[in-house]
Amino acid sequence: MRISSIKTSTYVYSICTIVLVFSIYFIDIHLYAKPTHQGVSENNVPSSSLVASLPVATNIVETQTAKYTINNIFNVVPIDPAGNKKVVLLTMDDGPKSKTTLDPILATLDAKNVHILFFVVGSYVKLHPDLTTAMQAHGHTIGNHTWDHANLTKLPIEKQIKELDDTSKIIKDTIGTLPQFFRPPYGMATAEAKEYVKENKMTYMTWSLGGEDWVKKYQSKDALAQHIVEQLHPGANILIHEFPWTRDALPEIIDGIRAAGYIIIDPKEIQTL
Repeated sequence: MRISSIKTSTYVYSICTIVLVFSIYFIDIHLYAKPTHQGVSENNVPSSSLVASLPVATNIVETQTAKYTINNIFNVVPIDPAGNKKVVLLTMDDGPKSKTTLDPILATLDAKNVHILFFVVGSYVKLHPDLTTAMQAHGHTIGNHTWDHANLTKLPIEKQIKELDDTSKIIKDTIGTLPQFFRPPYGMATAEAKEYVKENKMTYMTWSLGGEDWVKKYQSKDALAQHIVEQLHPGANILIHEFPWTRDALPEIIDGIRAAGYIIIDPKEIQTL
């Protein structure tokens, strides 16, 4: 009788063990089975046909916490009163004009780890969409500088609005986003144009430090770099242009700004409307 009980117990234990093993096996299958839906491989990686059909993200905008604002004399100032005031904003107007000029500019900015604000002319964007997308691809910010560099104070309001609207539209068509900044050519705009800029959620600015790279005596790299560095002040909103001599001076300009103890901020750090 005792031997029979032992055999019976051993038999029951074996059955229970088998049931437990099979239970674990089936649970494992349901929890960890790899999906085999159409377009997805066993390694859960989309097949090439599915990748080809996926939409491409073309409107990705890097966002940063706003640290600065533009004051009424167009200086950059920290939002936090205790924030660093020894900063500057570097801006470049009137492009994109030439690959031979812009490519080295972008290479210098990459090498120096600097991001700037490009104020582009709409008609040039139409001519050089590839250069415009290159500005964005290198992490820079693009602003509206009218369609054909018009003096807005000499135009009727309808044409002023067209200058702004056509430029904003082609910027959006080219890089996928509307501009958040506007600078009027020659630093001049009517009250109506300023109001229209505000209504269209663009921050209006001129500049507070003119590099004067359009002046003959500053059209060499040493003279231009020295001229800009000598004018530096906290919050300087620096205006330069897409000129060959400015391209050549850019490394010295950046080095001179930093040697004077200033930080070149990323335009994405500026509070916009």
